[in-house]
Amino acid sequence: MLSRGRDVHPTSSGSENDFAAALIAEYEALRQEVGNRQTLSYAIIAVDLAAFGSGVTAVGGHPEVMIGLAVVSTLLWMFWQAQTMQIDRIAAYVALRLRPALVRHYGCDVLGWEGYVRRLTWSRETAVHALHDGRQDGKETYISRSRDGIYISLLLGGGTPLFLGFVSATEFQATSRAIAFEVASALGLVLWAYALVSAISVMRADKAIAKQIIESDNDLRQWLEDDASPAASE
Repeated sequence: MLSRGRDVHPTSSGSENDFAAALIAEYEALRQEVGNRQTLSYAIIAVDLAAFGSGVTAVGGHPEVMIGLAVVSTLLWMFWQAQTMQIDRIAAYVALRLRPALVRHYGCDVLGWEGYVRRLTWSRETAVHALHDGRQDGKETYISRSRDGIYISLLLGGGTPLFLGFVSATEFQATSRAIAFEVASALGLVLWAYALVSAISVMRADKAIAKQIIESDNDLRQWLEDDASPAASE
């Protein structure tokens, strides 16, 4: 549980204001970085779609082009994973460091988005709890907990490289190209397998971060309730 003291102890009212202003400035800078990385992630998806379209038009006598684009798509997938992981790290810092400090400083709930969105996607129970603010209305509510990252991974790591690789291998069988193509295909498959293992690690890390954020959110809510109780004000 959270203690009632601050992690940082300003010595004056001016220091308290500087302390809060520094945290807010850091939060704004981190949100800007998240926005930049999200923009880059969307650009990666656009480039992958372009690679997919180029591969489709290359069907028919050009298997080496398709296997090259399949490798490019796998690399884009890994790059997208790096952006996603960094965004998760920033979210963890905001939810587990900045938010608790500001909540204890102001004595009210602030910067609650990270905890809220993870409640919506963690389980049906936490989603209902988030939507009804902890109040149950006795009605069964269907709440979609789909995550964009799953669909994007299916595109970047599933649809594009596997489809292009499969079509490329089929074309290779029809044209009987040199052994260099077989080596390139094998290396591309190894790279894809590595990217898949990396994606699994990213998903596990995302789940672990989400769990910690939800637990921290629970602790903060309990701290605020205890702080607002009559016994705490005496």
